Amino acid sequence: MAKPAREFTELRDPGSLQLFFGGDPTPLAEAQLEIHRPRLAQYEESRDQFGPQLSRAMRLVLESGIGHEREWARFWEGVLAEG
Repeated sequence: MAKPAREFTELRDPGSLQLFFGGDPTPLAEAQLEIHRPRLAQYEESRDQFGPQLSRAMRLVLESGIGHEREWARFWEGVLAEG
């Protein structure tokens, strides 16, 4: 815990891989949004409900999760908008 992590995060996302290798973007985006939108809502609800009670570290990690899920939702919404 005392030694800061210095490893790069490896991203292994099945949806991105399917898209990269030729998966149909529209149904893939729809399926991914069904995953990421509810998770984003869950994280935001947790922040709103428990935020003041959380330690600084816990709040920061929760905000990181919110940021990731917002980006995934933004990305897949863009894929869906391209048709």
